[in-house]
Amino acid sequence: MNKTLPAKRLRLLMVEDDETRVAIIRNWLPPDVHLVWAQSAGSALGILARDGQGIYAGVLLDHDLFMRPRAEDDKHHCGTDIVDLMLEELDRDAAILVHSMNPGAAADMVRRLGSAGFAVTRIPMKEMTKMAFTDWLSEVRQDWEA
Repeated sequence: MNKTLPAKRLRLLMVEDDETRVAIIRNWLPPDVHLVWAQSAGSALGILARDGQGIYAGVLLDHDLFMRPRAEDDKHHCGTDIVDLMLEELDRDAAILVHSMNPGAAADMVRRLGSAGFAVTRIPMKEMTKMAFTDWLSEVRQDWEA
């Protein structure tokens, strides 16, 4: 009797301090995608350090993360710190969607992640549409299932 292994569940990490943005993305997700929400830079750093490689098919990344500090250190961390850890801990197969509204910081994150071999898409949140997000997610799914 042949047993097939169950498919790995598609998991995304969203690093975002604005609950409204998270709600928008959650509304666009199909039911088979699991979203892990890091509300602060410190939370994201902890999640990435704990989960390591091979867990996330994609990461949605903001830069300015000061609305929901969970610890004193959160006031001093931002998306740049998360990129530093991603370069050390995250599998290069994970797709990155930089949705930050900070144009200079977002460009720097895209450059650094792209130079390290990540597939990076840049869509500022104010320009994000359901279609653009769904297209990105479709590419993430294809890569994850390959």
